[in-house]
Amino acid sequence: MYRHWSHRQITLLLLILGLSSSSFAFDLPDKKGEPELSSTSKDPEPWREQGWELPPYPGKQGLYEVEPEQHVPLFRFWIDSNSISIGADGVIRYAMVVTAARSWARNVRFEGLLCGEEQYRVYAYGTADRTWREVRNSDWQPFASDPSNPIRIALKKNYFCKEGTGHPLPLDRILTNLRQGGDAGQNSTTGNSSASVTAQRSAALWATSFSSR
Repeated sequence: MYRHWSHRQITLLLLILGLSSSSFAFDLPDKKGEPELSSTSKDPEPWREQGWELPPYPGKQGLYEVEPEQHVPLFRFWIDSNSISIGADGVIRYAMVVTAARSWARNVRFEGLLCGEEQYRVYAYGTADRTWREVRNSDWQPFASDPSNPIRIALKKNYFCKEGTGHPLPLDRILTNLRQGGDAGQNSTTGNSSASVTAQRSAALWATSFSSR
């Protein structure tokens, strides 16, 4: 016949055996039936970049000139709107064309930008025959590591990213910003109209020079 032990008797027995009630502590299940985990155990996995594909090489259509955050002498910067994509990893990828203001020289690159960090990555450079050459073992770099960092600061602040959130804008909003010469939400209606005309003229100028080379 089983004997019913009171809580006081069980405590006394444990003391006699040299044990304490803490020796038998265990985690109670949470509401989902899983053991309670520390906050560290519940932290999300570290960010990892996902796969990407090279876009078509920039053509005559869809190129918009963008203004750097600070003046960069002798160079002009263009974004190919047809190349822009926003990955599930939060990376905005795009083709950028850099032209010399006083010569026919140009540099074409395909790169990514992280809104939450001032970091970029170059995936490929354009070649003379208008094809891509992928960069081996490229990695994420801070904006400050490249002399053209003012353009990426401008892309993050005025074209690509939600201010103060670290997240990309929707693609349609990014395209609107490119067409209107900057953040459509901050510019006035008159400023938008003027910037839009300037962007269209710049794109037309680049298309003409592009086809003549």
